Amino acid sequence: MKSPIRYRLSDADKDALLLEQAALIERQAARIAELEAALGKPKKTSSNSHFPPSKDGPGRKNRSPDEDRPRKPRPSRPGVSRPLAEDPDKTECRLVEVCPHCGMPLSADRQRCRHRYDHIDLPVIRPVVTRIELFGGRCGGCGRRARAEVPTGMAPGTPFGPGVRSLLLYLHHSHHVGFERLSRMMKDLFGLAVSEGAIANAFRRVRTGLDEARAAIKAKLLTARVIASDETTTRVDGVTHWQWVFVSDRAVLHDIAPRRAKSV
Repeated sequence: MKSPIRYRLSDADKDALLLEQAALIERQAARIAELEAALGKPKKTSSNSHFPPSKDGPGRKNRSPDEDRPRKPRPSRPGVSRPLAEDPDKTECRLVEVCPHCGMPLSADRQRCRHRYDHIDLPVIRPVVTRIELFGGRCGGCGRRARAEVPTGMAPGTPFGPGVRSLLLYLHHSHHVGFERLSRMMKDLFGLAVSEGAIANAFRRVRTGLDEARAAIKAKLLTARVIASDETTTRVDGVTHWQWVFVSDRAVLHDIAPRRAKSV
């Protein structure tokens, strides 16, 4: 048989061809080893690689490998519920009058408490209106007129007592409820009509009591050996002020000043 023309090479050409084929065989052997090693590895899915779940194929659930393992039964745990009130305002005992199975009467001495729980609700909240009538007359001895004293805490001038004023102050200064919403809340929650002007007047009337309380807190604070302080900015009527806090082991005082001066 006659050799093909391509095999009729010189010795130099044959050496070059052998080197080229040897390099090709080495590359193919490395690729074969890589593919054989890949056959023993698990298939890449979203649970063991960066593949998204959509690449897992049909029927594959998005769950971790731990979910396929049998789990040990967990021990039972006691239920958690709201603790019963130590001193309930009212206790209602319900007894069975007639057996629901046979219809026979069931006496109270044969029954015991099977279940106990608390039912919590808010009572109907409505303002308490106290009509004040001050009686008086002319004295039979001196002939001068006399009138009864005003009850403590019920002076004329404003119909709203300390409970209403305290609630308004708390909602306005602690929860930043505006006057318009305060008026609507008092009407909706308590059926009490309080105008925005009445709220402003109530705040002005409590200023004296608040100033006295502030003075007492400041006097107690100044008796401490060490007083810590800090400040931050705040806005009063659109103008930047400084809100200070002074703390000791005896009292805490908050103060708002228009300046950050040493005099504070």
